[in-house]
Amino acid sequence: MITRIILFIVFLSTLILSCDSDESVMKPTLGADFITTISKRPSKNATLGKINTTANINDLNFTLKNQSPENALQINASTGILTVNDETLFDINTNESITGEVLITSGELTQLVNVEIGLELPEETIKYFKDIALGFEFGNASEITRKWMSDMKIFVGGSPSINLSSELKEIIRDINELTPQTFSIELVTDSLVSNYYIYFGSGSSYAQIFPSQRSLVASNWGLFTIYWNGSNELNRGHMYVDVNRANTLEERHLLREELTQSLGLAKDSPLYLESIFQQSFSTKTTEFSDIDKDLIYLLYHPDMEIGLNSFQVDSKLRNILRAEW
Repeated sequence: MITRIILFIVFLSTLILSCDSDESVMKPTLGADFITTISKRPSKNATLGKINTTANINDLNFTLKNQSPENALQINASTGILTVNDETLFDINTNESITGEVLITSGELTQLVNVEIGLELPEETIKYFKDIALGFEFGNASEITRKWMSDMKIFVGGSPSINLSSELKEIIRDINELTPQTFSIELVTDSLVSNYYIYFGSGSSYAQIFPSQRSLVASNWGLFTIYWNGSNELNRGHMYVDVNRANTLEERHLLREELTQSLGLAKDSPLYLESIFQQSFSTKTTEFSDIDKDLIYLLYHPDMEIGLNSFQVDSKLRNILRAEW
């Protein structure tokens, strides 16, 4: 009898432990840690992301329990969307990251998840700048930074359509908005005051004006040529768009690409399909991507110098980007 009682107690104890173990394993997970990085200071109320949650659990509530630095973040209690509360705290020179904890609740269930937002320099932009802005596709010019130190004054020749003339004005406006402090482009009606010539016509006609381009126009529907002085300051140039071979979309793409590269961003790259510097002609981009805008802005930043090699420009870019945070 005593033996049976002892065995029963052992069995009951084992059953209870087993139940406790199963209960622990079956405890539902409400969400996951939020980890991301950003490479540019966000604006106030900008969305940083959403706490990932279990899809089949409803009525979740989110509360920021703590954060460092204080008041950097805010969270929507019902959606779990994290936004910027104080953008001045997103300063890479002061904080390497923004951290915190979010309490997720659903009825009696609770879970604490971590938030970590790393602040870093845009390494992709730095690399892409060095890929695009140093040297040229053709020739043996040194691979250093070059840019216009005086305004570009464009005279248009050939036979541009109304749409192309309108497109040119839009491209000029886009560039001028990115280079307000140091450089601007304007259209002129007097070729004698111009320092840049755009020709809309056939490649053979362009080669008659610029014989040095004769060997290139057969395989290129768009071309640009720029010149610089002894200080590596760009000071004149010319380009063409072949309106006989290119269709309307291709004309717009070629016009934006060749004119933008004439700023001193003279190379192509296989990276970033949406970039105006994409080497594949099949993309036919007609707008600047965000990284394109960054490159134009950085080249014409007041602190960007002419004549910098890859090592020197890397340091300069990091100083500019840190100051922009």
